[in-house]
Amino acid sequence: MFKFLKKATLAIAAVAIVSGPVALAAGQIEGGNIYRVKNVTQNSAFADPATGTCGDTMQFRVRIHNPGPEEINNVHVAATLPATESKSHSSTVTVSASDAPDVITDTAGVNLDKAGKLNYVSGSTDLLDPNGNKLQTLSDGIVAGGVNLPTAIGVSNNQMRLVQFSAKVSCPDVPVCTVNCTPEAPKTTPTGVTPSAIASTGPAEVISGLAGVSALGYGVQRYVASRRQQ
Repeated sequence: MFKFLKKATLAIAAVAIVSGPVALAAGQIEGGNIYRVKNVTQNSAFADPATGTCGDTMQFRVRIHNPGPEEINNVHVAATLPATESKSHSSTVTVSASDAPDVITDTAGVNLDKAGKLNYVSGSTDLLDPNGNKLQTLSDGIVAGGVNLPTAIGVSNNQMRLVQFSAKVSCPDVPVCTVNCTPEAPKTTPTGVTPSAIASTGPAEVISGLAGVSALGYGVQRYVASRRQQ
């Protein structure tokens, strides 16, 4: 029996030498619904999707949690912003680490009441603790290749981290048109003149109304009338 146990021990040792040291289990990046967005201008809560309009500032936030068993290092966070104008936008975030087995992605949407574009706000990328308290400002670039976190992410809930950045909604200028108008450039009315007044009067009367009820306005009216009679 002793000889059998001795041979078995030697066999196990030989296998260990050939196969090398056993690798330790790595840390993880928690997946799921980890990416949200809120309308800062309208003071809304984080949601997916969020709603907004021209001029609003939208804030995107991703949660980075490591369920263990080991810490994760060289954590990299990258996000996308659509380059086109639209009423519906989707941003994708990607989180990875040098010693985590999986790369995690999630999306967050923004719905607008009219077509617009989301533009990254310079200097808005921050690293937060689990309670949303700012730890430090990260470099710009989260939507242009991504940013690296300055420290490892441990296993405890207290070491969970949040990364957030902002984007502003910009909308194209509405074209102004007075003649030969199209649906894209609707006809506009001069300030102070109602559409009914334009429809019921001639050019001379409209010009007089714009000039005001005065001697100058009367003179302009008579000048236009005299030109018609020539």
